[in-house]
Amino acid sequence: MAENMREVHMPAQPAGPMTGEQKLSMVKQQVTTQMLKAVRDTEKAIDNELESLDNLKKSDLENIRRRRMIELKKKAAKMQEWRHKGHGTYAELADEKQWFGEIKQSERTITLFYRNTTNESDKYTQILDKHICKLAPKHMETSLLRFIKINAEKSPYLCQKLNIVLLPTILCTKDNFTHGIIKF
Repeated sequence: MAENMREVHMPAQPAGPMTGEQKLSMVKQQVTTQMLKAVRDTEKAIDNELESLDNLKKSDLENIRRRRMIELKKKAAKMQEWRHKGHGTYAELADEKQWFGEIKQSERTITLFYRNTTNESDKYTQILDKHICKLAPKHMETSLLRFIKINAEKSPYLCQKLNIVLLPTILCTKDNFTHGIIKF
């Protein structure tokens, strides 16, 4: 395939000043040359990879299979550990002590602070609650993410320290530190 590609050579610089058309033509030729070089390099790399795959021996394939099995077993063990820690679920915590335990146990958390009322904020809480319930199972293995909710009235110390005054509020933590707060 490389034999069919035409080599592009740069023309000699004209003696006088260049016109706009000549400059454009020169730039086009330079771009074409660079693109052809990139295509050749990529094609060569792909050909080398294909050749190495064609020359694999049975023992090489067994080594690849063995490494893949080890990777899959590690991933399955990690998924089991995450399930055990509650990842992929959306749970309500009873108090601040539980919240601090969850934060220490998980690398990243999303916490919904809410209050049981019958006013406008309760509608937003219900909407957020519904969407977080859908999100939690989809993000089980996303960087050790844990979805939890806590009643703000049962955790006044936490709300005061985190300056949570509007409800509902979503708090994101990463490595035991507040990473972001979304107030509604």
